[in-house]
Amino acid sequence: MSQLNKWLRENFGYSKKEINGSIILLFIISVLFLGVYALDYYRYASNEYSSEKDLELLDKWAAELQWAEDVGEDKESARQMLALSNLGKFDPNQISEAQLREMKIPPYLASNWSKYTSRGGRFYDSKDLLKLYGMDSSIFEQLAPYLSIANTKPSSDNTRPIAEGKSKVVKETVRLIDINLATAEELQAVRGIGPAYSARIIKYRNALGGFHDRGQLAEVYGLKQETVSALWEKFDLNPANCCVKLSVNTIHLDSLKLQPYINYNQARALVAYRDQHGKFASWNDVAEIKIIPDSTIQKLKPYFEF
Repeated sequence: MSQLNKWLRENFGYSKKEINGSIILLFIISVLFLGVYALDYYRYASNEYSSEKDLELLDKWAAELQWAEDVGEDKESARQMLALSNLGKFDPNQISEAQLREMKIPPYLASNWSKYTSRGGRFYDSKDLLKLYGMDSSIFEQLAPYLSIANTKPSSDNTRPIAEGKSKVVKETVRLIDINLATAEELQAVRGIGPAYSARIIKYRNALGGFHDRGQLAEVYGLKQETVSALWEKFDLNPANCCVKLSVNTIHLDSLKLQPYINYNQARALVAYRDQHGKFASWNDVAEIKIIPDSTIQKLKPYFEF
């Protein structure tokens, strides 16, 4: 440092005070420069591939391109291919992504639809579907005749006495909501159920195609038995609101593997057996596939038809 000071004084005539001030100024400028560079790097690194919305948009574009390849460039004619001819009425709040794909709904729309309902969203009127990102009038017009939104009226009730004043006792009717129609907000009214568990319950319900048995609620990952019991104090199960069935003879592997009761190897074996031997006539034919045990078949029966 002394050599630098001597050189500056001899060549530039700087005083010792001026030299020290210049060194401090250079140090400050260097720190600011490095700080700006580090900030830019941090912003880039933290944003790279980390935006959920950007990733969802990329997934949507990829799915839309794949759909276009599958059906050709004429989307208007492609939308006429929606597999609705053999479809009965269905509740858009209870249908799973796998079932939507079986109806030939574009993958990006099926995904948006499923995400909306799994996060607690609810359609109260058929026209609410038009608010879905990716839904257009041509698709909606084909779906409209088949939409049947379940009434949210309670399916059963309990009664309990409450005091009115000091002398009269009356009964308060406590209405139970069908678990297959419950929204995230309604589920969160139960002690022990927060946003994460309510979303998990709805996601599992939609993946199944609806609950048809009370015991299925205990299959939701992480739910304690006491929480399940608390849920059944507030909710009921109406089998009429379950289930939209898929066809064993037409379902694709990509849709079948989304069913929680069948794993990928079993789904692949079922599709391969069907391709080799032809359509299944009954569950006895499915039982010929040794990799699919009877316990799995019993679980699948409420959600499939021939």
